[in-house]
Amino acid sequence: MLSGHNLSIREVWRIAALCSPCALADEARPLIQRSRQLVDALAAQPRAIYGINTGFGPLSGFRISNDELGQHQINLLHHLFVGQGALFSAMETRAIMVARANALARGYSGIREELIELLLAALNRGVLPEIPSEGSVGASGDLVPLAHMGGLLVGLGYARINGRRVPAADALREVGLAPVMLQCKEGLALVNGTSVMTGLAALAVHEGHRLLRWMELLT
Repeated sequence: MLSGHNLSIREVWRIAALCSPCALADEARPLIQRSRQLVDALAAQPRAIYGINTGFGPLSGFRISNDELGQHQINLLHHLFVGQGALFSAMETRAIMVARANALARGYSGIREELIELLLAALNRGVLPEIPSEGSVGASGDLVPLAHMGGLLVGLGYARINGRRVPAADALREVGLAPVMLQCKEGLALVNGTSVMTGLAALAVHEGHRLLRWMELLT
């Protein structure tokens, strides 16, 4: 159960390597809901609030109209959908997905629990977004690779299912899921974190411990 506070390196490895199922912990839901309610309350105010009704980065001085707040978040994913190079492996992709879901489960990002549930459902049903391995230095977040991960939830890009390459929306529908429409701040919540580095680091540490145990045994 993911609460954002007690996920272990071994559990990341089990989910990534052994496809162990995972779910959102019940104790995380009130915090996630309260965080989302705060975002909605702020969005209803007339003042400019970064990431909700303004542009991003150097475009922070531009206001976004209320009827375009959702599309603004989709546009952020499109803007960052520029990864290059080889794709992360299936195991690496699962580690990234669970690391991101666990971070969002802390209830600090303002994202709806439905999006976290969809991310976990795709993970549990073997629908893996294609995430290029090049395009992030992890400074203010693994923005580019997480945009490719988040794209799955809105039907953007391609996914892998049972070894096949399928458009993301079709891959979700194949397992009984459906893409969602983002609301204000949710695109930013999906990409602004270091879950790619976290997931890969967890796998590396687990492998390092395993090798160390064998070295100690053999010597």
